[in-house]
Amino acid sequence: MNLSELITGNMVTLQVPLSDSYHEFNTRIVGKKDGVLILSCVKVAGKNIRMPLDKINIYCQLLNKLYIWRGVKVDTLPLGARVYYRIKDTNLESENYNRRGAYRLPVDEILQLGIYRNGEEQKESVLVKDISESGFAFITNREFKKGDRVRLSYTPEEETFDMHAYIIRSLYNAETGKYSYGCKMPEFDALLGGFIMKEQIRRRKMFA
Repeated sequence: MNLSELITGNMVTLQVPLSDSYHEFNTRIVGKKDGVLILSCVKVAGKNIRMPLDKINIYCQLLNKLYIWRGVKVDTLPLGARVYYRIKDTNLESENYNRRGAYRLPVDEILQLGIYRNGEEQKESVLVKDISESGFAFITNREFKKGDRVRLSYTPEEETFDMHAYIIRSLYNAETGKYSYGCKMPEFDALLGGFIMKEQIRRRKMFA
């Protein structure tokens, strides 16, 4: 999907790179003219966040599909007493957002995560968003680093899957104060993949 196809009223999320992580800010497209998109300004602690930045990622969910545009240049547009964001170059095609290359099974459960520090495993309760045969995603209010080794034990019914992975992606949500992490396992887990496939079928039958 081309970025220029977005319309007034669409909600978008700006991913702003900061150090080794991204900060996320939700905003809305409030105007469009000659291909130029105008967005509402984001405020944190009552202050406007100023652009320009030319390495912002923008993503938007439409009809249950997630689109992402990378390296978008966004600048600040003062109009009278108000401040907006402007995207002039909208001739950009979106990318596939599923970076794991495998189906993600929604979990949305509080589970125990092991984080390895100096060779020792420390336990942390986190919200696990989804799992796949190549990794998982979780949310917490604690900050971790890319490359940190983690372990998640997922026990649906009578099965147990021990998932060893590394944090490869982090996003900070300024509105919630929480961090989202994407973790990748060194190899695909075929047994876990088989369970996920069966669970997909089971859930589809439940809601058919």
